[in-house]
Amino acid sequence: MHLECRVVMRCDGAGTCAARDEPVTFTLDPMGAAEGGGTRYLISWRDTSAEAVSRDGRSFTFSEGAGDVQTLLAGNGTGLVWHRLTEGAAPSATVDFLDCEAPR
Repeated sequence: MHLECRVVMRCDGAGTCAARDEPVTFTLDPMGAAEGGGTRYLISWRDTSAEAVSRDGRSFTFSEGAGDVQTLLAGNGTGLVWHRLTEGAAPSATVDFLDCEAPR
């Protein structure tokens, strides 16, 4: 699945939000069954890839490494929410609201 998206709003962990107009493309390639159920995917965006797991085909959880947890969640229509959490001494969170073309 290939998703052409634009970040239209970015919010930080304090709830401060700002409008954006930033392109991002996600590619989700199925990799087989996930332990405990669901499907494993290779998710790629910009110059990054990671293994993602989806239990329902609408939300994908993945990590770029230790202390990082990300979720891509389908909204209504062509909207997606991308939550990124960095854990550690100075934890931070970012939520991007995306508008995407229909998957192809």
